[in-house]
Amino acid sequence: MLQAEPASRNITPGRVWFSLDTRHGDTAQLEAMGAQIRARADALAAERGVSIAVAEFWRAPPTPFDSVLVDRVQAAAEARGHAWTRMPTAIYHDAVYCARAVPAALVFCPCHGGISHNEAESITPAWAGAGLEVLADAVLATAGLAGPRAGQA
Repeated sequence: MLQAEPASRNITPGRVWFSLDTRHGDTAQLEAMGAQIRARADALAAERGVSIAVAEFWRAPPTPFDSVLVDRVQAAAEARGHAWTRMPTAIYHDAVYCARAVPAALVFCPCHGGISHNEAESITPAWAGAGLEVLADAVLATAGLAGPRAGQA
């Protein structure tokens, strides 16, 4: 987000407010990113003779997913011959909220150009089908009904 005051094309704003969304799976790296942002803001303020205030107004700690369920998702992808990558997420998908109360995992499907949560997001039917296969196999394996790790709790 970016807000300039006054918000006019032909006037240099006297105040600008903007937000940054920083994410990292490692809390120490996230803290280091924050320190770098504050240090750069201080340097810019001194260089340009302006005041810059950096304030954290929201923090979402990384929420780990259940390792058994994540392993089942991976095994399902491997059994189907689908490419997979383990990815941490701090994005507030419903699964992150669920993971705070019950074991949970999340299956991501690829999008054209890696664009997600945007009007330009686009996925092929084959990618959606692969994600559904992986999800279904992992659910069945968890229920002990089928799948590469059936019967394991």
